[in-house]
Amino acid sequence: MAVAVALDPKGFDCATCPHRHCSEDNPAPFAMWRIDGVGELTVCPKGQITPRSDLYLQLFPHYRAGYLAHAGGVMDQPEPYLQAMSLIQSELSKETQ
Repeated sequence: MAVAVALDPKGFDCATCPHRHCSEDNPAPFAMWRIDGVGELTVCPKGQITPRSDLYLQLFPHYRAGYLAHAGGVMDQPEPYLQAMSLIQSELSKETQ
């Protein structure tokens, strides 16, 4: 979900959004967003992105360029970091097909 939002920043710009269905407290009366692999949503997906997901998205370009988050090689990286990088790469591959 975080990758889909990151790929469409204008589509998820809170400053210009007329809908204001940002949380479960104020869902839309019908599905307004559709994200492949997630389904249809009545709440904006941007508000569901965690700070950790956002951090991984920010780290991904560095990972892609060959810079790892921690000193050492791939085997020295935390498993959640490697899983996140793999997931982001997989989702980006789907979007560009």
